[in-house]
Amino acid sequence: LLGSSEVTEVALVVAHPDDEAMFFWPTLLQLRARAVKVSVLSLSNGNYDGLGKTREKEMKDCLLRLDVEDLVILDEEGLQDGWRSWDEELVAKRVHDWLEVRNAQLVVTFDDLGVSGHPNHVSASRGVRKAALLYENFPKVLMLDSEPLLRKYIGVFSLWGGSSSSSSSPSTSALSSTCDATFAGDSGSKGNIERTTNTKSNNSSNNNNNNNNKKNTNSKSSPTLKTLPEAAEASLRQPFACLRALSSHWSQLLWYRVLFTLFSRYSYVNTFTEFVVLPDAAPGLCEATKKEESTNPDLRKRVVA
Repeated sequence: LLGSSEVTEVALVVAHPDDEAMFFWPTLLQLRARAVKVSVLSLSNGNYDGLGKTREKEMKDCLLRLDVEDLVILDEEGLQDGWRSWDEELVAKRVHDWLEVRNAQLVVTFDDLGVSGHPNHVSASRGVRKAALLYENFPKVLMLDSEPLLRKYIGVFSLWGGSSSSSSSPSTSALSSTCDATFAGDSGSKGNIERTTNTKSNNSSNNNNNNNNKKNTNSKSSPTLKTLPEAAEASLRQPFACLRALSSHWSQLLWYRVLFTLFSRYSYVNTFTEFVVLPDAAPGLCEATKKEESTNPDLRKRVVA
């Protein structure tokens, strides 16, 4: 999906300024290299320490590194930065209203663990998924996979480490620099979160899903997975790209964030799970978690970028 020629605009939904640099930068680099338009919504301005206005400017400066100018940062009572959950209905409404005046084919956001477990990250994910269930013609949703602790901090070795459920073959390893890796394998039909592993032999499939006359989502796989050497070469040309991006957020440039960026898998590799609305889907399905996924591996669909 991310590498499809049909994708001309992608929307990124995050919780705070600096999320784009710490977690999604490899994807943003790839999309902009392909001249894909990127729009970004931050659901808060990160005002936990009273630096909201400063952080707004920092996020704008960071995204300008990629010539991304379509940035909206919210600052409202119910969506303030803090270690608490946000109302999913409110997040869904804000995301829908923001997308209404855009033409994004994909929405990229966190998954149900939010990478770090931050409640705001989780709320962003659940709000986006609720919007996908409630509103017609909602774009396809890709959720950034939260990796286990050891996999999270293997840094540049992520380029050779493979995806969580892939084989050790170089052609099925997690790629961070091509944006050509798209869905592969037969899709499931049991749940609203689907993932299958990219394989060397890719099989195309279509999913037509209706949400009680509210939503219709088509999912299509495409055999465009590049091999590891091509991806590694492109990524290793700029190994400190994420750190440079984070440097725009100077008010947040603390030692532990620097270390995170240097050793984080997310500085080199982004892997995503597609959220798919099923015919019998209901808003309650937004509560799906990684635990459910781990016990039902056939319900998931993996895209690597």
